[in-house]
Amino acid sequence: MSGINEKILSIEKNLDLNKFQFKGENVWPIIRMSIYLSSTKSTSSDSSFWKSAKFLFSGSITYFRQLLKSLLCKSKYDCVLITTSHYKVEENGKTYDRIIDPVLNYLKSRDKKVSVWEFTGKFTYDKNISYRSIMRPVHGEIYFLSIVNKLVRTIQKQNKLGGDISKLNLLLKQNEIKFTLDAAFMRKLENIFFQADFFYREMAEHGVKNLFVVCYYDVKCFAAVLAANRLGIGSVDLQHGVQGESHMGYAQWPDVARSSNLLPTHFYVWDDNSLQTIYNWKNDNSKILLGSNKWVLDRARKVSNDIILLTLQPIVDSLPDFVIKIIQQYNGVKKWYIRLHPRQLGEVGRIETILRNAGISDKTEVRKASFPPLTSLLIHTSLHVTFFSSVAIEASYYNIPTYFLSEEHARSYRNYLDKRMIFCYPLDSLNEVVDMVADEYTGDVRDKNDRIGVLDSFIDGTK
Repeated sequence: MSGINEKILSIEKNLDLNKFQFKGENVWPIIRMSIYLSSTKSTSSDSSFWKSAKFLFSGSITYFRQLLKSLLCKSKYDCVLITTSHYKVEENGKTYDRIIDPVLNYLKSRDKKVSVWEFTGKFTYDKNISYRSIMRPVHGEIYFLSIVNKLVRTIQKQNKLGGDISKLNLLLKQNEIKFTLDAAFMRKLENIFFQADFFYREMAEHGVKNLFVVCYYDVKCFAAVLAANRLGIGSVDLQHGVQGESHMGYAQWPDVARSSNLLPTHFYVWDDNSLQTIYNWKNDNSKILLGSNKWVLDRARKVSNDIILLTLQPIVDSLPDFVIKIIQQYNGVKKWYIRLHPRQLGEVGRIETILRNAGISDKTEVRKASFPPLTSLLIHTSLHVTFFSSVAIEASYYNIPTYFLSEEHARSYRNYLDKRMIFCYPLDSLNEVVDMVADEYTGDVRDKNDRIGVLDSFIDGTK
């Protein structure tokens, strides 16, 4: 368990979590995840004044167009899926969402009427998206409405947050956590509840029966889940990464979480360990659906072992000196493909400068590693290197082992990976590992295990 996890659990034991109320809802899930995510590096969105202005204008047009459509003809949807640009990949000239596309295809096979309510971190929507005909660019509408709301809110009485805020802030300071419940957090809270009102109206109007979200603990999905719970609509979080004991979004929730309207009713997971992690606090197997990472499994094959894939995370020091040294000391012929996290794509130039200054530009490739689909890299990968990226699991589908850059994170993957798939710094020499796996890990990939049909129990059931 990482330090931030231990600190959060300690803080929770010293507070009455039920008293953290906002507009009649217990908001500890929002507070917990804000604390947890404060340990990662926040990256700015790809925006500018003109891009934001254009997005605002298009959002206003979309809003009034949608308002007119609702007056003329109210469309009904069995299912709504909410996602964003973080999960997009390009294949054969078309853009796909690697998390929801398999689900969409399954829902279509069940003859469900579906709508995708799309968000974006780029202030522009992906072109040639595979589900364009059923996509609603809802982020633009909300962005427009949020600007209007801010103008109105300046003359309204602000809402108050209950709970012992002073004690919480003191505990955060004592634990050396760089987060505090301040004005910025209150704005986030207001934004979540503002968006929840929007989703409530829209889901009620369109008769939505099931809600699917990717990453339930960001602003938009907290809001959508809150709206769904208020309406009595079932909601399911679609797994998008590791969900083990080290992830506070999925592990060791206190009892207050079981009754919170900010957590989804169901979880769709890829593996037994994720299921067990959630079951340990949720205690309801019927609400934890054991599925599979179908997008990756459908593409799992090996072509060559030509590259070493290094996946970075959006942490403060994503490419520390000791990792640079590892690359410098590597004496083989394989190229290092350094893949940035989707939230880091604006840092390509900075990473390339670091590599150039370290004299290893000829050994590395950043752009060709960061923008193509992950699956197009894995088919050529000999070894995966990372601190804690869930690509370790996806690589294992291709029989690619992972070299973890810390013993702690290597241990956290023991329940996900065969022990032969785990190596770590400094216990193992990277040069020796590369030489070994180039010969040993070839041939057939892991057998496919398509369990997406488990969604039937959610689609056909009730909250």
